[in-house]
Amino acid sequence: MNWQSILNDIVYPSVTGLVILMIGTGLKILSDWLKVKAAQATNDTMKSAITTFAGAAEQASSNAMKLSQEKWSGEKKKEQVKADAVKFAADSGFKVTEDQIDKMIEGVLGEAKISK
Repeated sequence: MNWQSILNDIVYPSVTGLVILMIGTGLKILSDWLKVKAAQATNDTMKSAITTFAGAAEQASSNAMKLSQEKWSGEKKKEQVKADAVKFAADSGFKVTEDQIDKMIEGVLGEAKISK
């Protein structure tokens, strides 16, 4: 029995195949993890921006009332926040639909009500 031929014909190719398989699996796991982290970062950024836009809409509404203009309705404030969020998402290159932005706005505004 020639050990060198067994190593060259069976063992080395098997070990090489296992290493390639492990590297491929590791890269797939890393890719999935990076996608999740990117989505979380986008979500956190949009949530923060929507919170800022909601505060700006409240301030604009307050300023309008001080200037004896008509009071902003909740729907007008929401539309202003949505318009700002859509523009921000487009400018930032985030792939977020308007429906997702609506849900984020409701979530952010709902958190403010719950925490009070």
